[in-house]
Amino acid sequence: MGKSVSNKTTLQEIEFTKNIPVPEQFQGREIPIYFRKSVGRIRIGVSLRISRGRVDLEHNGLFFYPLGLCNGLTGTAISVNAPFVLDQDRSRILENEWNDWLLDSAADLTIELLNGEWRDRFGSEAFLALRQLSTPSNPRFLERIENLLSNESCWPTRARQNGKSVLVSASKLTIPAQKEFDGFLTPDHYLDDSLYNTKFGEPIKEFAHKHGAMPFGLPSLVYLRCCTQHEDETLATKTFGDAAMHYTDYKTALGNIARQQEFGNALNAARSQLSNNHKIDLQNSPTTKVDPISWTVLEQC
Repeated sequence: MGKSVSNKTTLQEIEFTKNIPVPEQFQGREIPIYFRKSVGRIRIGVSLRISRGRVDLEHNGLFFYPLGLCNGLTGTAISVNAPFVLDQDRSRILENEWNDWLLDSAADLTIELLNGEWRDRFGSEAFLALRQLSTPSNPRFLERIENLLSNESCWPTRARQNGKSVLVSASKLTIPAQKEFDGFLTPDHYLDDSLYNTKFGEPIKEFAHKHGAMPFGLPSLVYLRCCTQHEDETLATKTFGDAAMHYTDYKTALGNIARQQEFGNALNAARSQLSNNHKIDLQNSPTTKVDPISWTVLEQC
């Protein structure tokens, strides 16, 4: 008689808590003992479901008080535990200033953890846990998360300071359309490689793009190669939603022979995609006229 195989999966909910001071306007409120830390301070928590040692990115997070609300979806894979004011049947978070502050505080804690313990522990999964999975029962938490991801410096880059990844806002990031277009900008314009080099690389790029990261495609490459000043309207190349970047010191940047070769290799890789406008700008670029490397590449297009 053969042995039976167990299909059981171990699930674990890991909560991360923080003691926060209660604003003056809310002092004197009745706070359940479970959340009361000390005079003038409360404890709130956010948690992630772990399955087989990884973040369960399909799990719908809940609002807790401290038991889960039956109609309390957060809209993400993250659950939130706080002393909310609920409706009579304790199934829904009411809309009031106290709950708004709690929801904002939970979102702030989430972003704080994102580039602290969560990224060290869960890598790219920490970011993907913030994606919208469902319609939240109260939109405030998800809206705050989306706002912070779009406007705050919370995206790790290749740039390093004191051994740590430099954080920037999503709008400063570029997403290369192909590998040959990578590396033409400073490291703080690129997501940290640790987020790319996983099976979640593409979803991470899409998530960053949703919050303001700009695609860096062939129009971006030609624009960067030929733009001598900010928003050069004389160029025939239009980026149409792709990144429109320029070097602050054009002559120095394009006078570097190694950089010219890098541009030449990248343009060769996309030679079949070059439009007439691209070729016009490359022909008229002041450095192309005196640089035989790029001129030879152009003649082959």
